[in-house]
Amino acid sequence: MKPRPFHHQRPLTACAAFYGAGVAMGVFLPWQPRLILSGLVLCVLAAVVLHRMGKRRVLGWMGAFLFLGLFLSGRIVHKPLPAEGKYQITGIVMEDVQLRPDGTAQGYLVKASGRTEEGEIMPLGTVYWTYYPDEQNYLVPTDGQQVSFLGTVYHPSGRSNPFGFDFRMFLWEKGIHAGVSGAKDMAVIGTQERGLASLLYRCRNVLSERLEQVFGEASHLPRALLLGEKYRLPQEVQDSFADAGVAHILSVSGLHVSLLGYCVMFLVPKKWGHKIRFCFIALFLLLYCGMIGFPAPAVRAALFMLIASFRRIVWRGKDWLTTVSVAFLLILMINPMALFSGSFQLSFGAVMGIFVLLPRLEKRMAFRKDHFIWKEMRITLAATAGLLLPMVQIFHRVSVVGLMVNPLVCLIFMAILPLYAVLMVLGFVWLPAAQTLAAPFQIITTGITDFLSWAGDLPFATLNVPHLPWYAAAAFMIAFVLLSGLVVMKKGKRIGLACGLCLASILFWQGTLCRDVQYIQLDAGQADAAIICDGRETVLIDTGEYGGDAAAYLRSTCRRADTLVITHLHKDHFLGVMQLMENHVEIGRLLLPVGAKEVAADAECIALLQEIEEAGVPVYSMAAGQYFETNRCRFEAKWPIRGTVAQGQEANRYSLVLL
Repeated sequence: MKPRPFHHQRPLTACAAFYGAGVAMGVFLPWQPRLILSGLVLCVLAAVVLHRMGKRRVLGWMGAFLFLGLFLSGRIVHKPLPAEGKYQITGIVMEDVQLRPDGTAQGYLVKASGRTEEGEIMPLGTVYWTYYPDEQNYLVPTDGQQVSFLGTVYHPSGRSNPFGFDFRMFLWEKGIHAGVSGAKDMAVIGTQERGLASLLYRCRNVLSERLEQVFGEASHLPRALLLGEKYRLPQEVQDSFADAGVAHILSVSGLHVSLLGYCVMFLVPKKWGHKIRFCFIALFLLLYCGMIGFPAPAVRAALFMLIASFRRIVWRGKDWLTTVSVAFLLILMINPMALFSGSFQLSFGAVMGIFVLLPRLEKRMAFRKDHFIWKEMRITLAATAGLLLPMVQIFHRVSVVGLMVNPLVCLIFMAILPLYAVLMVLGFVWLPAAQTLAAPFQIITTGITDFLSWAGDLPFATLNVPHLPWYAAAAFMIAFVLLSGLVVMKKGKRIGLACGLCLASILFWQGTLCRDVQYIQLDAGQADAAIICDGRETVLIDTGEYGGDAAAYLRSTCRRADTLVITHLHKDHFLGVMQLMENHVEIGRLLLPVGAKEVAADAECIALLQEIEEAGVPVYSMAAGQYFETNRCRFEAKWPIRGTVAQGQEANRYSLVLL
């Protein structure tokens, strides 16, 4: 019998793929709603006609889903925005306003509106809100409070630098299209409950306080793992997990939700039947996700689990790929912009890795006594392999240590997480007993953190990988599918085609790389930053106050800052070095203008400079007449002149000038 094409075998999967392609295209194509809706209607009619003719209608539905994705994403991207300017803002605080380390307060307002000086009311919906609390108005509102203040409505900006942060897309993923800054004359004018959301938020606060009472100083880890309060973790703990390649453990996602869900399933008697157990699990997952604020990874994991459970009741003849496709469609129907979320790509990468590679691992890693631990190890290995491509595209590096320790760490936390939950419940019943049993967890937490910190500091801990162009990423994805066995083709042909696609994409990519001297101007806020690439040598001039975009560019191209030039020690030119260090961008040497420490430099910059020197980075000063060279470039200092710098003078007057 002749094998059927893939879209005939799994029509829902093909429709999901076309819908995702439509969502991606809708962000970049011009907005033509009438044309798109016409295409949607024509494809639906074609599917109906093909069905009546006795032919397969899947091609018509694939086109319909493509146009549907175009329409839904285009409607979000081209949504009319409120006029920018100053308004009297009124809105309800969603969860508590958070104070950031830089002194700013940030939060979200729901049911927000703005009133102009003429008295006209403009609905704003949900907005992102930031302001600087001051001594005269140090008010940090809490969840459910209705506030009124004079603020400025603005339109979020998109990515301004190559490989930089896309703030507008970040808000689109949350369903937000406008931001509000400022909080002049802020006042709380009332309290308005957000219904079940406020109740669940208060429940989370109660549970968080109980965890703190039970675990004491070690409560930051169980609060992060159970309640999603990652912000309570000390920065050194977060850095340890990130350096070891297991930072995903700290975010409530598939591992946490599925483990807690299966614990609930275990508590519900089997004799009640699949349908009643499904209802209990659905109710638990809904309340749990609502309590932790409906974070996207947790919602996706809950949806996966519900569809998998529903599959056992209704779709007994369907395969797991169809189940994943249903979840993919449902999530993107609710929020099309989730497609561009890094967590979404990582989640589906892990799921596809499990679906594609787990059957093969089960054949090649089968043991006579197949213990539970070995099963979980195979699942973790398959998921980790599926994460490789998204990790390269998002983080531009692969944690070699993470590939080795990730299965072990996952198993450890699979054992610890239910114990955290049990001790939390026991804390409400008998607090002294819970505190006694929780005492060893402080030692365990410290031991895990120390081990991960040691693993992350190993010389081979991470491997920097450049960002792949879209065609190379697509080639690797196709190769992944070819090697999975989903394609009806002989093994030798599948392997040859997969290797050929990957090799051709890499050769084409390397052949199109620009090898001339490149100058990249970066938007760094109040100041500017620039990157000069001369072969493999890189010169970075200033970093701005926030150097995240500069670090992202260097990491995405696998470059180090061979020479970092700081024109003067002001925050808006130098503090971005912190992001370079946090992102492990290697700095070869630091050049400052002569007398940079003697002039009126910012105290924060002096402290950061001392930290850089303690890290072993050579620091040199430059004066007029001195120069340094790269392969094809020469940089000569024209100012300041040695001997003209006076103590306490304005730093801007003695900035380093290069020609």
